[in-house]
Amino acid sequence: MGPLSGWLMILVLPFAVLWVPLVRSPGFGTLTALDTVLWLLYGLTLLNLASQIRTSGLQDRALRLVIWALLPALFECLGALVYNSESSLLYPALQHLKRFGAAAIIPLAMLTVPRRFIPRIRIAAVVALLIMVFIPLTPLVDLLPVNDSRGGSDVAMESRSTGSLSNPNDFAYVALLTTLIGLSHAAGASGTEFKRRAWAFCAVGAGLAGLVTSASRAGMVASVVAVIYVLTQTSLSHAKRLLAVTVVISTMLIGWQASAIYQGRMAQALDGEVTDASFLARIDAQVVAVRTWINHPLGVGFANMPTATAEYSRSQYFDQVGGSDSIYIDYLAAAGIFGLLSIIMCFSQCWRLVSFENTQASTMYLRAGVLSSFVFGMSTISPASVFVSPFFFALVGLAACQQRDGSLRLVRRA
Repeated sequence: MGPLSGWLMILVLPFAVLWVPLVRSPGFGTLTALDTVLWLLYGLTLLNLASQIRTSGLQDRALRLVIWALLPALFECLGALVYNSESSLLYPALQHLKRFGAAAIIPLAMLTVPRRFIPRIRIAAVVALLIMVFIPLTPLVDLLPVNDSRGGSDVAMESRSTGSLSNPNDFAYVALLTTLIGLSHAAGASGTEFKRRAWAFCAVGAGLAGLVTSASRAGMVASVVAVIYVLTQTSLSHAKRLLAVTVVISTMLIGWQASAIYQGRMAQALDGEVTDASFLARIDAQVVAVRTWINHPLGVGFANMPTATAEYSRSQYFDQVGGSDSIYIDYLAAAGIFGLLSIIMCFSQCWRLVSFENTQASTMYLRAGVLSSFVFGMSTISPASVFVSPFFFALVGLAACQQRDGSLRLVRRA
């Protein structure tokens, strides 16, 4: 079953970009190709684990990660019941699994698949990035359920789009995380140097294009965090450090010249102007969500957030809050203090899987991606997003595999 799990892992990231609906049920939402692949991967991984005589320390840690990732759904249901005994529980629980819980199996799955699949998974990530960046430029975009908000101005939070092909932040985050996966592949010893550099060139080029076209300020902040971490934690030569800084600055200048939206949003950030509607609405939503939690320490459930927050909202932008654009505050309000602690413990397990004594650039790129995910979680629900969580957990899984067996030294035969 190991090889089958490996092939399913290769499909996960492309399907995270290509949102392909299969079945829609009024009570359960839309079943997509990504959902199907993830649940098959879930089942096969647990079977693979059960068939082993004993598990490794890394596998145990990855299994604990899965448990912590699932627990917020339980605490959300508890909070919803305390707030309103007639609350619907099944749909919110399934939504959490769809956004975050199901993808948490990825690191454990990667630790149980044959080693030869690990380089192929990195290549599949770069292919997914190329699909995401170039599909909007082709007629195929009309066949996908895309509401293109990247070309317009910010609007109220309730009307913002979701998905890597429509939400600016998701688009930027997927671009950043996949760029780092591509750089990790190039910095390893898998395959010939020419092929590694070719994949790195594709990943960096497409990733920077994604960051610019998204015009996401949160994405740019996360990118700066990732660059600073790599430059300060790796033993890169001065020439490579200078090249990295030059590429980042050049990209910002190109975006400034090529996109009026990018120019306007970056100008606000550089001038310290934080009076745009998007920023103020986000701050107000987070304040209202915290007020709601203070009065309901166990949470109210995501489905009840609009009703529960209406009582504490004095915002000029909305009367009630369905989401505060912060994974930490959203889960605090919806699942209470125990839900927030579960998310923090999940992230802690992720960091333990990627944080080990290895100063190679290939590992540092992956750590930078995980660290930047913690940062952009402050201004968005990501990485608890259908489209971002598979890439986040893939970063964690790839780093865990490096810790396990030095898989980057394997010769790629893809």
